[in-house]
Formats: sequence, structure tokens, C-alpha cells
Amino acid sequence: MPATGDFLPLLSLHCSSGGFRNPLVTTTSQPDFTPLGRAIARLEAGLEHASTIPNDDLLRDGVIQRFEFTYELCWKLLLRHLESISPDPEALDGISFPGLIRTGTEKGLLRSGIEVWKEFRRARGMTSHLYDHEKSLEVFSLVPAFLEEARFLLKRLDEEATGE
Repeated sequence: MPATGDFLPLLSLHCSSGGFRNPLVTTTSQPDFTPLGRAIARLEAGLEHASTIPNDDLLRDGVIQRFEFTYELCWKLLLRHLESISPDPEALDGISFPGLIRTGTEKGLLRSGIEVWKEFRRARGMTSHLYDHEKSLEVFSLVPAFLEEARFLLKRLDEEATGE
């Protein structure tokens, strides 16, 4: 059983409203992009390591898992950023995935448009189902292109946050 003090980091997430604050959003309402930067770095490292030992299923599976959480952070931080810069953030409530990607592309935050991101979304969906070797190879083959998209998004989000 952990000591009482071990729970303090968890308690610090608790809001006075009775809920939990989103760790991706800072108190200034500007999203914190640090988790995405770390996820991209982990995905890059995994991909680099997997390239040194081709056909290693364990390494490929690790890269796919890193793709999964990096993909999730990308679209969630894109949405949070758009909400933070919108004069009417509630207008983005319930935005469809194609609408989110189109808006991100129009704002210059995404390098590629809806068709490329639909492919990433499809690949992410494939990872949620029973393991299939052929599907894992297909998803793994998309990771380098996704990594470039994720890097671009992070760079643009950072530039907008710093006013560059």
C-alpha cells in the first residue's frame, strides 16, 4: 500500500469543481504541447531502433503502440488549440473528425489534408482489433509519414503559442 504522500500528485489534479483538470491544458487556457513532444521523441526513437533490427515483431509492435498514443495526442491537442484560439470555443463542441482536420489544415497547422489523416485514423482503428500480422505491417509502414505530420503539427503549434 502506498504511503499517503504518494497520492499527493494525484490530488493536485483535482479541481475545486469536483472534477479533474485536463493535464493537456494549462491554467492560461493554452494547451501544453510537452506531452506531444515527448510522444514524438519516443516514436522517433522506437522507429529508429526498429530499423536496426528489421522484421522484429516485438519492436514493430512497440512502434505501433507509440503511433497509437502519438496519434491520439495529435488530434486532441489540435482540438484543444483550436478551442483556445477560437472566439467561440463551444462552436467546436462535437466537431466531426473531417471538420477538425479541415479546420486545422485551413489554419496551416497540418501539412496534409483530410485524405492523409483519414488514412492515419483508419490505421489507428486497425490497431484496436485482434492482432493480424499483415495489418501490423501495414500500420508500421505508415508510421514514417505520420511522424512527419506529427512533427509539423508540433512545430506549428509551438510557433502559434510563441507568436512566431
